[in-house]
Amino acid sequence: MSKKYDFGEILEACEGLLTILKRLREPDGCPWDRKQTEESLAPLVLEEAFEMADAVSSGRGDKVCEEMGDLLMNVFMTGMIAEDSGRFRLKEVFEKISAKLIHRHPHVFGNEHRGDVDAVLTRWEDIKRGEREANHEDASAVAGVPRAMAGLLRAFRVGEKLRRTNASLPPFRAPLRTAVDRLDELGTAEARELPQDIREKILGELLLALCNAASQMNVNPEMALRAAVEEEEKTFRRVESALGDALPDASAETIDRAWNE
Repeated sequence: MSKKYDFGEILEACEGLLTILKRLREPDGCPWDRKQTEESLAPLVLEEAFEMADAVSSGRGDKVCEEMGDLLMNVFMTGMIAEDSGRFRLKEVFEKISAKLIHRHPHVFGNEHRGDVDAVLTRWEDIKRGEREANHEDASAVAGVPRAMAGLLRAFRVGEKLRRTNASLPPFRAPLRTAVDRLDELGTAEARELPQDIREKILGELLLALCNAASQMNVNPEMALRAAVEEEEKTFRRVESALGDALPDASAETIDRAWNE
């Protein structure tokens, strides 16, 4: 049974936030808020999105709630700045995303067969491609992945789009074998002290092959790496606490013992 939302209560709270943001940007409001532009807020939106992702990983509902608020605040302020400059109205943001969701869910709001998740995602990509063609935009199967996205996540998203073409593409025939081959090549390049640009190219191909393998296994490499880094940081903090000032001069055996405890 789906949850029943009190939309009136939610909209009232949303109006409260917008009222505060409007007050902050008035002539006698906050100098910092008045100075912001769409361009200056863009990196803050990215930062808050990452902080929200961190909060989700922590499993703490209170932190997720707080970081969602920070993200929404930056998004809404960006919209208010755009409205003040006449670029578009804030209500258009809600109208456009509502129309987009209805158009891209014909299996919910129309008469199309629902199918499984893969079928829904394939249809989603077909609809997006049709929208781009109608707007004379890039309609490639790999269009729409932001270049500003983190490299690992961008590789994964591009890989997802490639896989949904259902074509027998070389990158997905044996990605783990490709990764092993590139790792061997990287070792050889390092041993022979080949130029930095060559080593960088091989490393990039190695990471891409691992991302393609992750895509085949339905594992998000960005989240997998974040979890691994988190575990490494946690382990180091434990070793750092155990060895204290002796850490820099500790032997490899001592460090290994503390690391594996």
